[in-house]
Amino acid sequence: MTPILLLIALATPAPNVDLDSICHSARANALPEEQARAYESCVSEEKAAREEVQKRWLKASVDARAECAPLKGIPSSYVAILTCLDMQPGGDFDAGKPK
Repeated sequence: MTPILLLIALATPAPNVDLDSICHSARANALPEEQARAYESCVSEEKAAREEVQKRWLKASVDARAECAPLKGIPSSYVAILTCLDMQPGGDFDAGKPK
């Protein structure tokens, strides 16, 4: 990788995910009496995952960031990004064993 591309890859900020659009489906798929709680639970889980992704993003390898970054036009979530980071070499679940 050329030094300029490496510098750009290293400076890539953590992905930004729209929590409202991600958690809308949790609300829509819940029973009417559970919709508010399903949405709030989704937002809470996503916020916790966002904090962890932000901590780990710049420490992840360039290859891991390229693999786990959301694709344009395809909805993703912080939970999915965090799971992807965990599955990368050196991630928390590398070789199937939690660290």
